[in-house]
Amino acid sequence: MTHLEISLLVISIYVVCVLLSGLVALGNTNDEVNTTKTIIGFLFPAAFCLAALLIIADLLP
Repeated sequence: MTHLEISLLVISIYVVCVLLSGLVALGNTNDEVNTTKTIIGFLFPAAFCLAALLIIADLLP
């Protein structure tokens, strides 16, 4: 797999996790929702940076 494919995979996995956690959050209390939001808020920048680094590494000769 190329870096581009890996980064797209990371992004798609993240999107699925967000959708699942959103569905879970609908049926839970505020504390659990806040925890979920915190986890998403931390994971998204990390996953995005990783994907960006992989794309950049793939573009470099």
